[in-house]
Amino acid sequence: MSDKPQSNSPAFDAGDILLFYRPVGKDRVISLVTKSPYFHVALGCEPHVVVEAVPRGVRRRDLRSARERHPYLVIPAFTDSSAAAVAWALAQVGDGYDSADLAVIILHRIFKMFKINHTVGDRFTCGEFVASAYEHAGRRLFPDIDTEDVVPADFARFLPEKLRRARSSKEIEAALAA
Repeated sequence: MSDKPQSNSPAFDAGDILLFYRPVGKDRVISLVTKSPYFHVALGCEPHVVVEAVPRGVRRRDLRSARERHPYLVIPAFTDSSAAAVAWALAQVGDGYDSADLAVIILHRIFKMFKINHTVGDRFTCGEFVASAYEHAGRRLFPDIDTEDVVPADFARFLPEKLRRARSSKEIEAALAA
C-alpha cells in the first residue's frame, strides 16, 4: 500500500478503495453524523469502474459516465487480498442496500450507548460492503469495529495524517495542494 492518496478523479486499480468527499444533498447527513467530510466508499474493480453499495443496491458503476461527480481519494489496494475482495464484491452485484442498518449506525454514532444488533445477509451499507469484501478475502480492515458498523469516515485511518485530520472538503483540498 502506498502512502500517497490521489485526488481529482485519479486512475485506480482493481482492489483500490475510493473514498468520496464533498457531499451534497442527502449525503451531507452521513458527513454530519460521522463528523467527517468522507461520505461514500467504493471498491475499484477495473479501470474507471467501481462496485459499490448505494440505496438502489449493489452495483457496478463506470465513473467516466457518472452524472454526479464527487472528488475522491484513492487508498491503494491491499495487494495480498485485493483480487479475492474484488471477486467477492462482483458476485454481490444485485444485492440490496441496508437502509435500516444505516439508521442504526447513525443512531449509534449519535448515542454512543445505543446498540442494536442488526444484520441482514445480502444487504449492505457502502462502508460495510467494502470492509466485507476484504474480510471475505481474508483481511479484516477494522478489527476494532463490527463490520456492519463501518462507515466511510472509518476508512480515513488509511490516509496520511493531514487527510485523516481533515474536517471539511476545503481542508482536504488544501492538504492535497500542500
